[in-house]
Amino acid sequence: MSSVHPGMTRDDVVNRIGPPDHLYGPNGNDCLEYSLGDDGQVPFAVHFRDGIAVTAVQAHCRPAL
Repeated sequence: MSSVHPGMTRDDVVNRIGPPDHLYGPNGNDCLEYSLGDDGQVPFAVHFRDGIAVTAVQAHCRPAL
């Protein structure tokens, strides 16, 4: 998902690719998880610290960074 990169705000990410399928973690240090692919079997996670994206990877959300 090349349209998402570190430094984006949570609002930037949601405006760019839509609402997540799952949201994990406390506000500000959370993770948005998207289910991609034809059958939704490809996970994509965007991890945030203090409301700013720090990683955007093809993976499930992790409990902590």
